[in-house]
Amino acid sequence: MYVSEIDAVIQSHSVQYHQYADDLMIYLSLVAKAFGDLSSLVGCSDAMSTWFLQNALLLNPEKTEAIIFGTRQRLAGTQTSAGVRVAGTVVHFAEAVKLLGVTLDSALTFNQHVTNVVRASTYHTRALRHIRPLLTVDTAKSIATSIVGARLDYCNSVLYMAPRKTTWTDFSAYRINLYYRHHRLLVLRTCAVNFIGCQ
Repeated sequence: MYVSEIDAVIQSHSVQYHQYADDLMIYLSLVAKAFGDLSSLVGCSDAMSTWFLQNALLLNPEKTEAIIFGTRQRLAGTQTSAGVRVAGTVVHFAEAVKLLGVTLDSALTFNQHVTNVVRASTYHTRALRHIRPLLTVDTAKSIATSIVGARLDYCNSVLYMAPRKTTWTDFSAYRINLYYRHHRLLVLRTCAVNFIGCQ
């Protein structure tokens, strides 16, 4: 891949990274006392920007997002208003970012992710309802499975080890399962079944 040489630039700044197609994520682990020291991250982003310019590419700071992950208690005591400088532009820290279709919130509760999955699935279910009278049950099942089931299945393994202190995982599974039952009743007009295994 054309940008595969960028790894040497990133590794020279002691920053971790993941790359997928044209998306690049750089990150580092910080302790609360050293949070203000983002110099390695800033230096890495400046070096990456220079490398991109030298190779007739452009790092777009307007599409760049920054987030801090931590417990709610740690995040409450962290000053995040300054943001981080990327390619000469200050990027403010977000409450949640989307990475390969999964919404990651700063406390890693995945609440926003489940909300987004249910919202997208509901939208497509309602759209399918408009043409449901014209479809056979088998055709409706095939369409519903392909456009809605895929959304429910995509990256659902991130919920497996989600925090259980507030029984969030059970609640999220319940919300998705409840959506699936509702979806089957409205679109397919068949009896509901458990989708995730919630009882």
